[in-house]
Amino acid sequence: GLPTASLRLFTVYGPRQRPDMAFSRLVGAAVNEDPFVLYDDGEQTRDFTFVGDVTRAMRDAAASGWCGVANIGGGARTSMNEVLALVEAICGPIRVTREPRAHGDVRHTAADTSVAASAFGYAPRTGLAEGLRAMVMWERGRDRAGVP
Repeated sequence: GLPTASLRLFTVYGPRQRPDMAFSRLVGAAVNEDPFVLYDDGEQTRDFTFVGDVTRAMRDAAASGWCGVANIGGGARTSMNEVLALVEAICGPIRVTREPRAHGDVRHTAADTSVAASAFGYAPRTGLAEGLRAMVMWERGRDRAGVP
């Protein structure tokens, strides 16, 4: 009898991301001119969601009084090769080492956010290029400040 709202988050990224996650490793490699290990052929896709959009979705869902289950995504399925191109446009060429597909890795994911849109007005606001620029800026500042 307890009212609840559950949000399924799709591939969240942004500044201060866990260092073992792909975008964190990619941005770190680009900023520091290190190689980046890419698993599979780069054509795998995800619905990348900026952390600021996730926090707004959580706040809006909580404030709405809505109960149920909804997906929270970035609004577009994007391949890792496209992500590489975006980061290269920001930072310059990246040395990519390609490895075989990781066991159990899903080839494609995408979020249908229609429930969240109708229930509490969810719509992603931060595009992938903008979110990646924020990550690069944070990474560059972190390096200068000596932040781990």
